Amino acid sequence: MEVARIIEGNGGGATRAQLIAATSRREFDQALKSGVLIQVARGRFTSPSTAPAVAIAWKLGGFLCLADAAVRLGWEVVRVDSRPHVLVPQGNRVAREARLLAHVHRGRLGPDDVLGLATGPDRTLDMCGRNLPFPEALAIADSALRHGYSQRRMQALALAARGPGAARLRTVATHADGRAANPFESALRAHCWGIDGLRLVPQSVIALPTGDVRPDLVDPDLRLVMEADSFEFHGHRSALHADTVRYNALVAQGWTVLRFSYEQVMGQPELVRSTVENVVRRLAAA
Repeated sequence: MEVARIIEGNGGGATRAQLIAATSRREFDQALKSGVLIQVARGRFTSPSTAPAVAIAWKLGGFLCLADAAVRLGWEVVRVDSRPHVLVPQGNRVAREARLLAHVHRGRLGPDDVLGLATGPDRTLDMCGRNLPFPEALAIADSALRHGYSQRRMQALALAARGPGAARLRTVATHADGRAANPFESALRAHCWGIDGLRLVPQSVIALPTGDVRPDLVDPDLRLVMEADSFEFHGHRSALHADTVRYNALVAQGWTVLRFSYEQVMGQPELVRSTVENVVRRLAAA
């Protein structure tokens, strides 16, 4: 039905006025009766195919933001909360019971700040850079660059920022790198940020006698390689064999190799950082 197409084109939800204006009162009533439309709040409707997080945002009269918005934009993230983050325009009331469904944020929204029922690219990066922990914000910024967001635009956004969190946003924009392969690798790089004498380059090619390799993170001056090892990519016998060949070849050529598991990167950042600091001190003193 036409109303379902309108819902989809609007990002997952629409108002009664929008639907009737684009179709007719009769088609609207038929769609509601048949279950093609689902009323989530007074005057607001979704469809059975609307993502649950989007439906919650529309129920609250707001827009998905932070990591939830990044996911809607097709960007990879370190994690999303079990309850979505929703940005509600200033002045809009949210019922107390509805607040239990989401993390509610307040803010002013301009016409360029939203895309469908989520914040758009600029507002999403701005909010993430200001509010999320550095590893999560950096992973989203890396992903945005990986998917075509302009480095120059990101820098301009950060330089123009004012108010709470602006300095954090500028730090994220300065260190964002679209060469990062995934959020796991970005988080590992973030944990090492600020270590004296360390300069990590994502996905840098190293020429070896056995062939070129492309480790996750490389410091060419210290001849240090760091790998973010997830079971998803390293859990098969063939992958294990390829890893041993690659790492042995690196060590044979004088490289130091550090490997960190998903559990360490996501759950033990202090251990990761202290390990890297100790190795960097040893290599710098050699």
